[in-house]
Order: sequence, then structure tokens, then C-alpha cells
Amino acid sequence: MVILILGTGAPLGTVILIGLVALLFVCVALFILIPRINEKTLRRKGRFIQATVVDVRDDRTDFQTIVTYEFFDPNTGKKYCRTGVLERSLGLPREGGDIEVIYLPDNPTVSRLKYEEGFESR
Repeated sequence: MVILILGTGAPLGTVILIGLVALLFVCVALFILIPRINEKTLRRKGRFIQATVVDVRDDRTDFQTIVTYEFFDPNTGKKYCRTGVLERSLGLPREGGDIEVIYLPDNPTVSRLKYEEGFESR
């Protein structure tokens, strides 16, 4: 692409700017598409398990609560700790209490709270 633009006699600054814009476009596309792929896979192959609430914090809005939870992968026994966001209208979970989580058995690093904002449970 750069060679084509340089062949037209465009100034080097223009070539660099076009290259940076193209790189930014690719990064944004990957940032948007990769999480959606995980969400689709999570809906299709995910399993529900109980997790323990470790921490509950306000995110400084009137609508959301940040929940840190941990769970053990039933297949390996390895412990995972993740953070999710819940709408406050669903009620506040208690620290030390249980909460339902969906995770991928093939990749337990991918997990979501059952009613996490932006993720509709099945």
C-alpha cells in the first residue's frame, strides 16, 4: 500500500498518516470483533457454575456495580478470579455469597456473570 501511495508522488507525511489510519482501523476492528466471537462461543458452549463473590464496588454511577468473583474449574480444580459488571436493579450480591457464572470448559479464562451487562443469558 505504501509503495502504491509513494508511486503517486504523495508527500511522506501523507503516506505515514494513511498508514497510521489503516493500522488504527485494523486495531479497532479486532477490538470489536474478538470479544463478540467469545460471547457467541460462550453462549453456545458455556456451562453455568457457582462462583464466590470476593468484592462488590460502586462504579460511581447510579446504575452499575462492579463484582469480583472467583470460581474453580471443575475439570482441573484450578482457581480463576474475574471481574464483571451488574446492573444495580438486579440487587447487590453479598461478599462471600454465591453468584451464578457461565464459563467455557475449554478455556476457563473466558467467563461472565449470568446477568452481566451486555451479556444475555440463555
